[in-house]
Amino acid sequence: MNGKTINHYGYDKGIYNDCMPQIRAMNLKHALILNTWFLAVAVLCCVIRYASPSTFTKFNMLGMTRVSGVVFIVFVVLAAVLEVGIIYGNSHPKFNMHVLTYGNILLILGFSIFSSAAQAYKASMFFPAFLVLLSVSYIDLFFRMIAVFIACCAVFLWTVFQGIGGFAEYPAKATSIALEDLVMLLFFLILSIVLHYTRQSTRLRQFVVYLRSQQMTRELEVKSSFDTLTSLLNRSRFMSMAGEVLRRERNDYMAICLVDLDNFKQINDKLGHQMGDKAIQLAGQAIIEILEIDTKERWSFPERAVKEGMSFAGRLGGDEFIILMRGNKDLDEAIGKLKKLLDTLNAIHFEALEGLQASLGLAEIADNEKDIDNVYRIADDALYDSKRAGKNQVTVRAK
Repeated sequence: MNGKTINHYGYDKGIYNDCMPQIRAMNLKHALILNTWFLAVAVLCCVIRYASPSTFTKFNMLGMTRVSGVVFIVFVVLAAVLEVGIIYGNSHPKFNMHVLTYGNILLILGFSIFSSAAQAYKASMFFPAFLVLLSVSYIDLFFRMIAVFIACCAVFLWTVFQGIGGFAEYPAKATSIALEDLVMLLFFLILSIVLHYTRQSTRLRQFVVYLRSQQMTRELEVKSSFDTLTSLLNRSRFMSMAGEVLRRERNDYMAICLVDLDNFKQINDKLGHQMGDKAIQLAGQAIIEILEIDTKERWSFPERAVKEGMSFAGRLGGDEFIILMRGNKDLDEAIGKLKKLLDTLNAIHFEALEGLQASLGLAEIADNEKDIDNVYRIADDALYDSKRAGKNQVTVRAK
């Protein structure tokens, strides 16, 4: 294990970056919990400082009565601003997570440093406890986290041995108490580093397992939904999605189109089945290009296509395809797009393959239509009208 893998808790940078959405979500969740708790504590201290300072004395926190109320107000304001930032960051993925998480770390440790400095007559328990708490709450680059913790410890020790210059309420601690703070801090710092690495490496391993499981689920989703040859939807998935679209409330123009390659048997007989497969593949590519189908995240395409009103297409089997057309203004625009598809197929040239011809049957979908099988039958009738009329053309059955 080298320095780079240690910095990413035993994993390489690529895997760590893959886990960043989960890391971000976890850090912001913990930041919201810790900052809400800290805001409540700061408000409570502020109220006690102004309304009943003797309460600090009852809880053996006499030094807190000497702290100016302005200090508590500043911490309340900072915590409130950070709270708003964390809530905003949770709903805006591009917002800088580190500003929020490290802001929370510095705020809590800063408050514990002030409370320790104010009580110069006893060793601090707040700072070491908060150090351990924060070490198991957040995950970031290991060396950066440790650098922040060490910097906070250095400031803490400075206030222990030197006090906060210019402020009588924050004097240096007696040597015996200061040494006690030093020994305790070194112990808790080492404990925090060990706990941080072990805890966060375990979390990262959980994220990696989750991502691998998610990847396997996506691969299974793609295999069960898409035709391997054309990257179009398979028959069952297409019919399922089209049926769901028709059952939803809608107000956009829609139509179903069947596409059947003409004289496909001759391609197989004369040029071979391998060229036949290539012809089907090229036809599928042409459909994807003309409909502008997004093929980048195929695992999420079915859900996005249904919800976002996108056109989608499938391979019914052999040389027959089906298209659900959406997003067109009217019938003329839909026909224009299909003629463009036909021209693209006719212009295909690949080795001995000189163009593809196809018969297309288009059926408009009525606004109240809920039965995909009924629309399919109408489009199929239109397809055979194209075949009977001489092939390589578009026939329409209007609603």
